[in-house]
Amino acid sequence: MEKIYVTDLDGTLLGNDGKLSDYSRTMLRQLIGDGANISLASARNLASIRRLMCGVQFRLPVIEINGSFLSDYNTGCHLRINDIPSDIAWQICRLCEEHNCMPFVAAFDGKEDHLFYETLTNEGMEWFLADKSEDHSERLKQRKLTAEILDMHIVCFVVIGKMEVVKRLNTELREKFGYELDSYFFCNPYSPQWQWLTIHDKNAQKSNGIHELLELKGFSYQQLTVFGDNDNDKAMMEMNKLGAVSVAVENAVDQIKAAASKICQSNQNDGVVRYIAEDFYGS
Repeated sequence: MEKIYVTDLDGTLLGNDGKLSDYSRTMLRQLIGDGANISLASARNLASIRRLMCGVQFRLPVIEINGSFLSDYNTGCHLRINDIPSDIAWQICRLCEEHNCMPFVAAFDGKEDHLFYETLTNEGMEWFLADKSEDHSERLKQRKLTAEILDMHIVCFVVIGKMEVVKRLNTELREKFGYELDSYFFCNPYSPQWQWLTIHDKNAQKSNGIHELLELKGFSYQQLTVFGDNDNDKAMMEMNKLGAVSVAVENAVDQIKAAASKICQSNQNDGVVRYIAEDFYGS
């Protein structure tokens, strides 16, 4: 039976340095060239994914910004969009102001992707813009968050700040919009002194993006294997209840390991690519 493999990036396919190893890059090229169906599901945007995967040509669409987009890897065309309703986007902005948080806002205007911000208020935000693994060059714009912007397809708010401030904002968002939004509150491993909060529509989840990918390409859950390491991969891991195989890397957090069907080697040992190679060539 033909199989499809979908993997998270940070902490899973990428090493602790946030990079793809030479071994994994070479093997991914070989696997895809030999016909393996491999896709990605990441919190990153497509420009960042392409930079990290440089030299690897994915045939399948990829899931970006935690399921906000299902996008053609080569053209960048968004095949599916899960955006935040405009009225809720306005309320999120007001709450950010009340908590003295200045967000980055990822948006799509129907033709192009954008990343808007009004001002930089802390070193964590400055680090995000300077992060060389990201690619903000084409989409970054410093603008006041007006109706013109908030009436676009708003797919994600990113708030970076100190723990107590960001945690209070997340708690209030969950109390007010628990059924409309999905949010992830976490410490960025590459900038650990700052807490991050990403805010998405309730349908913008990696698991939903995978469902859309399977539907689009005609695969079943029984053909699917997924890989993850952290809290925002939990719904992916639980796809084993639908017939998929879910694989946690050895370095995954405990709840991801508990939900997974199997454990593979760590991200530092190229566990994902080694698993795919053994499964693909051995089948």
